[in-house]
Amino acid sequence: MIQKLQLRQFRNYTHLELEFTHLLTIITGPNAIGKTNILESIYVSMLTKSFRVTDSKLIQQNTDFFTIDIENDTDTIHLRLTSTQNSYKKQLKINTVPTVFKNYIGQNPVTLFEPTDLDLFSGHPINRRTYLDRIISQIDQKYLQNLQAYKKLIVQRNSVLKAAKKTYNPNLQEQLFVYNLQIIQPAEYITQARKVFITNIQKHINTYYMVISNESKKVHIDFLASANNKDELLKLLEDSQQHDIASTRTNVGPHREDFVTTLDSNVLNDRASRGELRSLVLAFKLAELDYIEKSLHKRPTLLLDDVLSELDEDRQNFLLGCLDKQQTFITTTHLPANLTQEYQHITLPL
Repeated sequence: MIQKLQLRQFRNYTHLELEFTHLLTIITGPNAIGKTNILESIYVSMLTKSFRVTDSKLIQQNTDFFTIDIENDTDTIHLRLTSTQNSYKKQLKINTVPTVFKNYIGQNPVTLFEPTDLDLFSGHPINRRTYLDRIISQIDQKYLQNLQAYKKLIVQRNSVLKAAKKTYNPNLQEQLFVYNLQIIQPAEYITQARKVFITNIQKHINTYYMVISNESKKVHIDFLASANNKDELLKLLEDSQQHDIASTRTNVGPHREDFVTTLDSNVLNDRASRGELRSLVLAFKLAELDYIEKSLHKRPTLLLDDVLSELDEDRQNFLLGCLDKQQTFITTTHLPANLTQEYQHITLPL
């Protein structure tokens, strides 16, 4: 459980210190006062990056660094980002010991539910890939390592393609083949890990959806993998080579994967009812909490950023009834009227 939070020059907070005494903390205040910034700082302390912006935008204006200090039951976490001549240096210390980011991710898992999550099923595929990456990276360090390696290789391969568009490269075919051989290793790991995650979410999603929506519609998640194995992906990369050269980018691979969710075989899209989308996103989040706990043997911290206003009374009641299993932080403009749990109330501005 997080017990203390201290911010310096983070977003709109020059200096902020908070102590948390209950599993449930509710932060209220008018819009644009900085409620989300507090949740964002907790998220950053756990995943080392924001869910909203790049690192540079987290530093308070006219300053050159921010720090986040967290105390929980077992550790003290110190994260600092410093701006130095057009570059940024990020440092992480656990109990004063410098720590490598990739070894830290997942030690303090977190689940975020924010209003933009309601566009998860009807929005751009990149949102769904980001969702998958954000969750799986917390439960599988090898996934994070392979994802980072894969992204780096794709950037390098695309650079070769763009350069060849400007200047003739007699060795282009050979260079692309070398990149293809390097890409298929991390790509296979990424795809298989995503398949496993979707399969596990599928096991629980219908139960949650039925209870939340009071409907018997069947939810099915269809993962659209880039390839089933390395050999298949290698062939797809080779077949796409002329298209890649013409478009100066890599057109096949995990960075193009997606998943499609259906209700009673009807694909969710912009025409889906708001109620269906709300119920489904909430079901996903609760299944996500269970899966992370099963994988890591610890319950994630739950961050609910101004989502109660997006839920009707029945869905609010169901969600609020699920908050006794983990530490939860809620931001909202007003206290919910239907709370039954003990909670700590923080009102902004302080």
